[in-house]
Amino acid sequence: MSTAKQSIDVNVGVTTAYEQWAQFESFPQWMEGVASVDQLDDSHLHWVAKVKDEVAEVEDETREWDAQITEQSRDRRISWRASAESLMRSLTRGRSRSSRSALQRAASPFGSTGSRKLR
Repeated sequence: MSTAKQSIDVNVGVTTAYEQWAQFESFPQWMEGVASVDQLDDSHLHWVAKVKDEVAEVEDETREWDAQITEQSRDRRISWRASAESLMRSLTRGRSRSSRSALQRAASPFGSTGSRKLR
């Protein structure tokens, strides 16, 4: 699986940056492609992402999956991982075998895991 890596400098302290990343429900306000993230409890998330037009079969198509927060170290790192079962169920719902592989290659830029290390 390919990985996209990008760094940006922000003019805020580490605590402020960590608190932004720890507020999953605010992701749609600043992360392209995310429709919603619901934090179900201290370690479980439900994501809804907008499908890019070039792979969508219908207008405003979305994909949903569940994820688990795997690490939280205040002011240092927050990591999460999608449930493989829920991610595959979302990616393959209503698709033929040939379109399934095309969709998997064009999957969300967040992939099935996320991790943000703060410096």
